[in-house]
Amino acid sequence: MGNKAVLCLRDNDEQGFSEDAIGIYLHWDGSESSIIDFLRLARERMGSRLGDVEYAKARLIGVIHDEIDGNLSLGIGIVKELEYYSDNGTYIIDCKTLTISGRAYNDLDEDYSYCE
Repeated sequence: MGNKAVLCLRDNDEQGFSEDAIGIYLHWDGSESSIIDFLRLARERMGSRLGDVEYAKARLIGVIHDEIDGNLSLGIGIVKELEYYSDNGTYIIDCKTLTISGRAYNDLDEDYSYCE
């Protein structure tokens, strides 16, 4: 039991869900509001470097690490090796803009244009 989610990190919004992408696993902090907060903080941290996808991926991981206390609830791996199909499912993250570009393995059909 938890509030699980996986963030599927993609280089742009045209790339959808991929089991072979880099993923961030969250056990207790996988709600939509938490993800939006993490992305907002990472965009602020990136500042004028927003768009540098490799640095954005690393900074997003760093922001999430800083926001979660203790030594649980955060993992990194290839999406197919993580629990991408449970609780909140998988958020597809456009690392060029650090926004949610889609979602998989959840029951919601949502528009994420407001996350920018």
